[in-house]
Amino acid sequence: MPNIAALLSASITGLFANEHVSQARKDLSESIVRSIGSIIWCQKESEIEMVAAVSGSGPAYVFSFMEALKSAATQLGLSREQAHLMVLQTTLGAARLAMECGGESLSDLRRRVTSPNGITEAAMQSLKTSDFSVAISQAVDRAHHRAQELSDQLMDH
Repeated sequence: MPNIAALLSASITGLFANEHVSQARKDLSESIVRSIGSIIWCQKESEIEMVAAVSGSGPAYVFSFMEALKSAATQLGLSREQAHLMVLQTTLGAARLAMECGGESLSDLRRRVTSPNGITEAAMQSLKTSDFSVAISQAVDRAHHRAQELSDQLMDH
């Protein structure tokens, strides 16, 4: 399942092929799907639902975070235009850093931004207290469960 970023050839899609699919067919499938972004090969067909829950739905999670950040910025007093541009550029910059920083972990990048006793540390503590990670995990789990339900319905028909 590609995500909406396929519109910009920036999606990621999970592919699965059972033992009856030739290498030539796998290569052809991969070359077609690479036209809309990156691919990962799933070892089991059931992993497709995991891909759907993380990257298929993932843009909605990111957009939701961006909406919340924009709303918070306007509540501070920034104009909607300023807040919008800041959120877009901040998100793009963070994603580019994560993609291009030579394999540095997301945790390491987060720590580089988080100065001890600084403003980011205060904000991160608030996210931790609010169970931000738990909320994301629960959302992905629910999406995965729903993907499994839909897959089961397709198999029954």
